[in-house]
Amino acid sequence: MSTRPGRSGTSQYVRRDPGAATKRDPTAVGGARAKTRIETSTPRALVCTDDAQIRKCVAMAGFDVTVAASADVALPLLRHERWECVALERLPDREIGHFLATLFGERRRELFVMKVDGHFITGDRFQAWSESADLVVHNYDLANLPTILEEAHQDKLDFYKNYRQAQRDTPSRLGGHS
Repeated sequence: MSTRPGRSGTSQYVRRDPGAATKRDPTAVGGARAKTRIETSTPRALVCTDDAQIRKCVAMAGFDVTVAASADVALPLLRHERWECVALERLPDREIGHFLATLFGERRRELFVMKVDGHFITGDRFQAWSESADLVVHNYDLANLPTILEEAHQDKLDFYKNYRQAQRDTPSRLGGHS
């Protein structure tokens, strides 16, 4: 794992696939000045917490981890880059939580949101729904987090795989198909 400087003097810890190819990112800020980023076959996760155990568990679940120590660092990353997973603690995430709750459509379907807090019941789907998350985890279940996260993330991928297939198989009324 390497360290690179972040904004406002914070650090972001990034684990990259060494064999990954570099590609221009069309979603980057600035349009024509699109910055170059590393494309990896490993899913990317933005971890918005100072908790080292959460960072370690998300990495153990198979994600390339980028850490955003504050909402000032996380919000631009969320707005301008694609992430497969966002992991955050419940209370210090108000700005980030609000941004995630306002996502809709394909962008929200592609993003797996996990929140960790001592008041959650791990895996409770109603609590997750009420928090605009895909998974909620109690602090005491962090030892099992890699397995819990892998399974929950795979469940969402499988669900939306079928959804996307159904979209491709169903002619669009607006597309002129009859």
